[in-house]
Amino acid sequence: MSKDTKFIPEKNIDARVQKNRNSILELERLLRLVISEPEKYLEDDLLISCLKSQGALAKYHNEGRGIYASSLNTIKRISEASFDNGFFKIDQLRIAAANAIHSHPKNTEKDPISSKAALKEKIKDLEILLNLVRKDCWHLSRSLKKALDIGRFYAERTGDVAIIENCAKEQRDILRVFQLCKQINLNTEPSNHA
Repeated sequence: MSKDTKFIPEKNIDARVQKNRNSILELERLLRLVISEPEKYLEDDLLISCLKSQGALAKYHNEGRGIYASSLNTIKRISEASFDNGFFKIDQLRIAAANAIHSHPKNTEKDPISSKAALKEKIKDLEILLNLVRKDCWHLSRSLKKALDIGRFYAERTGDVAIIENCAKEQRDILRVFQLCKQINLNTEPSNHA
């Protein structure tokens, strides 16, 4: 179970729901394995085809791994209850797994991305990934701003001029690093669509 997985007590859960939940947890594990060791899955045509879209992933089944086909809505609903970032997390892993397989050196010789449809799909996946990175940066920037504000508050609260000046100097140094990057609007969270 990953660190993003929420704990749901096993009792009082319908057996069908529990089977779906276990299937999605196994799917998450499999996606993480594909990302970390894509060379082991280069010949798994069923898995590779199911990584192409959310709907295809919902239909993926591998009884040996405890993964069963389901509807996309079921996966979304159970993911929302099982993971901190819900289905968004599963979809992020799906895209990363597909990219890991497609960018693997052994696969690039075998399966060049040459068709217009394949390139459009690749662009769509990369735009989704870019949006995820933007959201992560936004959250990190907001957290940094909050931490700086809290640090400044506590430094001022001491009333010690040396501490206040040292805090201000350290914060200027930290902010100087961030000025090298494009400014992020900390008041508006990036949307889910690029």
